[in-house]
Amino acid sequence: MIIKKLSVTNYRILRNVSISFDGSSNYLVGKNNIGKTSTIELLSTLMQGQNFKNNDFSDPNKPIIADLTFVLSDDEIGIFGDAFSLNNANEIEIKFEQKNIEDRLVISHKQSGSEIFPPQIRKANFIEYTSNIRPLRDNDLTENYGEYKLIPQLVNNYVNNSNPSEVKKTNYDTNLIKFINTNLKKIQSFNERKITVDFEMDYADLVTRALSLTDTNGIAFSHLGYGVQFSSLIPLKIIDTIISWTKFHRLDEHLLTTEDGKTQIRIILCIDEPEVHLHPNLQLKMMKYLRKLLNGNDEEFNSLLKELFQIDSIQGQLFSVTHSPDILSQNYHQIERFFIKDNKVSVSSGSELSFDKAINKQLERQFPYFAKALFADAVIIVEGDSELSAFPIFADTLNKSLVDYNVNIVKADGFRSVIPLNNLFKSLDINTILVVDNDNSDRTWPDGTFVTTKKDFEYECFNVMTLEEINEYLSDFENIINDNPYNGNFWFDLLPDKKSLILSSKDKLVTVSDILRDMDVDTQKDIKDKIKQSPSKFIKKYLKNKSIINGQLIANHI
Repeated sequence: MIIKKLSVTNYRILRNVSISFDGSSNYLVGKNNIGKTSTIELLSTLMQGQNFKNNDFSDPNKPIIADLTFVLSDDEIGIFGDAFSLNNANEIEIKFEQKNIEDRLVISHKQSGSEIFPPQIRKANFIEYTSNIRPLRDNDLTENYGEYKLIPQLVNNYVNNSNPSEVKKTNYDTNLIKFINTNLKKIQSFNERKITVDFEMDYADLVTRALSLTDTNGIAFSHLGYGVQFSSLIPLKIIDTIISWTKFHRLDEHLLTTEDGKTQIRIILCIDEPEVHLHPNLQLKMMKYLRKLLNGNDEEFNSLLKELFQIDSIQGQLFSVTHSPDILSQNYHQIERFFIKDNKVSVSSGSELSFDKAINKQLERQFPYFAKALFADAVIIVEGDSELSAFPIFADTLNKSLVDYNVNIVKADGFRSVIPLNNLFKSLDINTILVVDNDNSDRTWPDGTFVTTKKDFEYECFNVMTLEEINEYLSDFENIINDNPYNGNFWFDLLPDKKSLILSSKDKLVTVSDILRDMDVDTQKDIKDKIKQSPSKFIKKYLKNKSIINGQLIANHI
């Protein structure tokens, strides 16, 4: 069972919101305090069939109403009895309504009005995991109470499949018991009452309490970094939840039998800000692992489920609230973007977007390079590396912070990618500004596009550079990009009468700058025209040497 759509009114900041979801993975992105975590907490309340609390009501005088659309597999049809969508037997729309804080949550089939009961909803197997977990204490993973009972469960499985009475005590065990009892007899009351020690009859409990979980250096798991704990505990949380379902012999209610006779468990896993404790590479690694696990492709985890519960495989739908591009998959259809529009929260769902096949492939290839922009309020789309690195410097020169405005710059990697990227961002309600080259008059661009007045960005930059700025730029280019000292030879043909002066000077940059500064305006214009008439000597050789570093150098000298 997967969640296809959620609509809710009057819940906290989510006063009137509809969200469509991907059947595999979903990433809820947007600014802080905009309803992402509230969405996860709403789903948790609904999926547990719990009543809303006082602070859940945006307006206490109005009811909270939420509609959930579920998609059922063929194996799941019948969970809700005869209730299903009239248009699709594999879908069902369920209404959740609570009129006020004094009332209870009422769950019903939206179309027929027939009552739905919380145990039916719980069969969706909703599991929530938050980054705000407490650090583990010693033995948290090896005790029979509390959370994370994987190790005690493994011990019980082993003991139940063997005969602990056949385990013979070693000489060490016998001598230890003898030593302890000999000394206990020295206490009169123990000796009189024949009180002695021996190993417990509950062999599983004895072994479990003796176990310790450590790394290769002998450091207890509870003493390892919080990031290591967090990434490891998510699968343990899944196991622990299944163990809780085994109580009172209720596990079968959560399982399905597939067409090939296999036993499968399907879950909905929600994680809030998993990046909090993880460095970027560990974020990538953990999410790759979770996607593999929830797609049923982690054979080791499936084997563990088989050992513990006789479950052959797991399938799951993932929901993750995140502020990190490293948590995202490379599929824009799995993005749910939260934003403010007309003073209220709105959500754009990537699952509702539809582009042709070629554009889809193009966007998927570029996804890692624009993923960060999905968290922005606005995006400047440029064609190349020079613009990508120059624009932030232009902004700083104008005393404008792109970060403060939550604006990102995305390189389209050529004009053909500009429109697809623009369409994607627009569809997700991200404002866009296009900056493109004027190197083909046949191209048409959306209204408001900034097109260079010259041939392209580099020619435009040259047009506004002074001779002194060109000289300073050339010096930095030689020093930083070519790793050569600046010899000023670019100016020899342009300033033949100054060649010997430039050659003899110790500081070529200062000497050339002084020469250029002393020229009158007409002479400077003539020299710049000569540079323009021979583009191969400067514009093509230097400015159009496209790179991130060169874009920065250009911007620094305008």
